[in-house]
Amino acid sequence: MIEFDFQKLVDDIASKGEGRCSPIFNVSIFEKDIILSNEEQSKLKAFISVQIDEHLQDKSDANFTGDVKGMGAIHNEPAFHTIVLNIEQAVRDYLNSFSKMVDKLQIYHQKSWPVILKSNGKVDGHSHTNAHLSAVYYLNVPKANGGDLVFFSPIELNLPSNSSGVDFLRPQTYMHVIKPYNGLLVVFPSALRHEVTKYEGDEPRLSLSFDFVLTASEEVGSGKIENLAPSIKTWKPFTKQNNG
Repeated sequence: MIEFDFQKLVDDIASKGEGRCSPIFNVSIFEKDIILSNEEQSKLKAFISVQIDEHLQDKSDANFTGDVKGMGAIHNEPAFHTIVLNIEQAVRDYLNSFSKMVDKLQIYHQKSWPVILKSNGKVDGHSHTNAHLSAVYYLNVPKANGGDLVFFSPIELNLPSNSSGVDFLRPQTYMHVIKPYNGLLVVFPSALRHEVTKYEGDEPRLSLSFDFVLTASEEVGSGKIENLAPSIKTWKPFTKQNNG
């Protein structure tokens, strides 16, 4: 028999009478440490350095973002095999934390690229509209100020502020800040707006970015999961037009 707690009932009624705030619309991100051996780290750094030379990139640039400079598919390179396997498992763990349908999914590497920040380099606010999930792995983060990963709430609250005049109804934007360190992996919804603050270190900071796309698995077929694209095995391109 469950004992009736009269005092709890009284307290609950009093609390509801006073009003309360409830946190809703939570956005989940996933953080995990993946420690690579010194040999693996050196191999990745060497590969990226060689690729920058081959793509004739100016190493004096404050930023190097591989996805717009000819290095957008590092997941296909044998040198990245170990880190890619680790990231794939982390993405599955992230999805398993809130979904029971992971076994019905096919997850694809869509894009992946290195990002190198030098002194005073930063990444402006953006989202990855081409993908469903994204990730960043921090390969080399020297001790320095700045270079933080900042996520912005997808909802702005147009509530009264403590100012006056035109600032009275200034939209309030909520942020979540992550201080990167060597070996940290962060997985997040691609639509979540984020930026990297100005990096003030003397040595280059190196991270690896990944974009993923989710479809139904080939086994599930087409027309069985409403809100998920079917496997690309069922897709068909348009017939090419004859411009003659």
